[in-house]
Amino acid sequence: MSAKKACWNCGNYAAFYRRGGYAFYKTDKGNCTVKNEVIEKNFCCEKWRNTCTLRSQRKELTLRKLNDVLAEIVAIRQILEEDDERREKNPNHCEV
Repeated sequence: MSAKKACWNCGNYAAFYRRGGYAFYKTDKGNCTVKNEVIEKNFCCEKWRNTCTLRSQRKELTLRKLNDVLAEIVAIRQILEEDDERREKNPNHCEV
């Protein structure tokens, strides 16, 4: 059995975790999304799938979402700065 082709290194494998005192720890079992069953992490099968493409897709999606969040933060900052400017021009005006 090649460690490279073991289930723990497969794109179809989702590890199970157990809760510890201060962290979560991986167990020796997980779910195979192809077989839809619980399997040992060292099991091997013909449905093994590389995780590199999954990582790059996940990274691309994460960067896209971060850009969206950054744009929203910039918009909020602009609103707050405009509000401060408006209050500086008219300090006696009280808004609720």
